[in-house]
Parts: sequence; structure tokens; C-alpha cells
Amino acid sequence: MDASSLEGLKAASAVLAAMLASHKDFGRLGALLASIIETNVRLECLVECKREIIAMMTEGSSLLIAWGLIDDSADSARFLMDLSDYVAGLYPATHPLPIQRAACEETGYPILSYEESLRDFLTVQLVGYKALREKRRDS
Repeated sequence: MDASSLEGLKAASAVLAAMLASHKDFGRLGALLASIIETNVRLECLVECKREIIAMMTEGSSLLIAWGLIDDSADSARFLMDLSDYVAGLYPATHPLPIQRAACEETGYPILSYEESLRDFLTVQLVGYKALREKRRDS
């Protein structure tokens, strides 16, 4: 995979999106974590949870750099944080409750494809970080 080309980044996005989509609880738990769980636990529990998330983000950031998708560790960590926030909102939007689905169908309100939307988001983000790197080089 050539991470320097748009086609390479699209291929990487497809792989990442498929991987995330195959772990269906990732989106569901991400949505629950920020909206319900984090607001109803003791501080000590939340601190421990945040430490584990930081460790996972650090490991994931290192993998993205090793794969050549993002060059900078700060950018890689930001990319993963943005991805986490996006997925936390994307999951409920693409997996509506029965009443929400019925209202969408009756009004023609679109229900997005989880994997397709995730793939597009990843591609846009990866292209953006590559452009940011080039802009930094030119400065």
C-alpha cells in the first residue's frame, strides 16, 4: 500500500473502516462511554479508564506511524482522538432505534452506512494530515 498516493490512502481507509466495522461494540461503547458511563462513575474509575485509553491511543498512534499513514506522533494521536469522537457519534446515527428508523423511513431522512461513512471520514482525515505535513515542510 502506497500511503503517499490518494489511492493508497483510500485503500488504507477501507482496511481501517472494515476493521472497525467488524468490532461492532467499538461504536456502541464509544457512544455510551462519553454520554453515560463517564458521567456516572467515581473519579478514580474514570482516571483509570482514561489511562487505559491513553495507552491504547499511544499504541495505535505508533502503528499508524509504522505503516506510514501519518508521520508525526502528535498528529497521529489527534487523528485517533478525532476518529474516536466521530465513531461515538456515527454509531447511533447509523444504527437507529426502531422508532428513529420508522421516523427516518416515513420522512425520507437518510440513514448513513456505518462503514461507508467511516471510510470517507478516514480518507478525508488521512489526506488532510498528508496536506498538513506538506504545508509544514513549505513553512
